[in-house]
Amino acid sequence: MAEDNEPAIKITLTAIYDRVVSVEKQVADVATALPSHVSITKEKQEEYDTRLENHGTRLSTLDTRLTILETQQVPRAPWFSVVGGIVSIITGVGSFVALIAVLSQLGTLTQ
Repeated sequence: MAEDNEPAIKITLTAIYDRVVSVEKQVADVATALPSHVSITKEKQEEYDTRLENHGTRLSTLDTRLTILETQQVPRAPWFSVVGGIVSIITGVGSFVALIAVLSQLGTLTQ
C-alpha cells in the first residue's frame, strides 16, 4: 500500500467545463423540443376529454338499446318446468281414461 497524497482520479477543470457545456447543450435541446411535445400532449388530452364527455351519452344509449333488446326476447321456461308440464298432461290424460273406465264399469254394474 502506497501512502502518497496523489488522488486516484484526476478531474481537470477542462473536463468539468466540457461536461457543463455538454449538459447545457442537452438542456437547450430539451427546451427546444419541449413546446412541440406540449402541444401534442394537449391535443391528445383534448381528444381524451371529448371521448370522456361523450362516454356518458354512449353508455346511456347502450343501456337503452339493451333494455329494448331484453324486452323483445321471449322468456324461456326452464327444462324442469317443461318436463313437469308434460308429465302433468300425461297424468291428466291417464286419469281421464281411468275415470271413463270406472264410469263404464259402474254403468255395466248398474244395469
